[in-house]
Amino acid sequence: MLLRARDDVSSDLMQVVTVTGASGIGKTTLSQLVYNDCRVENHFSLRVWICVTNGTTDIYEVTRTVLEAVSTVACDIEDLNLLQLRLGEELRGKRFLLVLDGWNRNCFNWDVLRGPFRSCRRGSRIVVTPYSESTLQMVNLMLIYHLNPLSNENCCNLFVSCAFASETVWQVPSYRSNIYIRVCEEMQRTSFSCQTLGILLRSKLIL
Repeated sequence: MLLRARDDVSSDLMQVVTVTGASGIGKTTLSQLVYNDCRVENHFSLRVWICVTNGTTDIYEVTRTVLEAVSTVACDIEDLNLLQLRLGEELRGKRFLLVLDGWNRNCFNWDVLRGPFRSCRRGSRIVVTPYSESTLQMVNLMLIYHLNPLSNENCCNLFVSCAFASETVWQVPSYRSNIYIRVCEEMQRTSFSCQTLGILLRSKLIL
């Protein structure tokens, strides 16, 4: 979705990709893997990752963070308009990737945020991992990738591998595997829940 050309179907220079799915299903993990992929790194001239869930909810703060990341220089501009003009100059003609992790519909004005990105090279992308799917109403989305829950087998294998290192669910006694399957079903087959509970169980076993 990030690398293939879609420029002929939109006049928007910077299209939006959203990774949707239930909380804890792995939206951030998947986005990190894509962001750090060598093909993505070579495709985009500039890449910036901002974790909105860490409290970065002010449009000035986000704009300044992006500017300092792409220019590698600390910024002391206090006026938002001047800040965005400067960022637009830094991005002019460059293919740019911005990831907004944990986007919330109450964060800031979407249209104002995107202003400086109009100077980017066609093919630039914004990746959004929304806090909730109600956020999707706030942005004009072109590309959507929906994450489904893990299969029962993959969920159990992830849980068991975190809890017992090298084992898979099929390498443990059947009475234990049945318990693990029921546990994973209760966790709604999300990768975050499986990993967290597995690591917690492993720490208890070590103690």
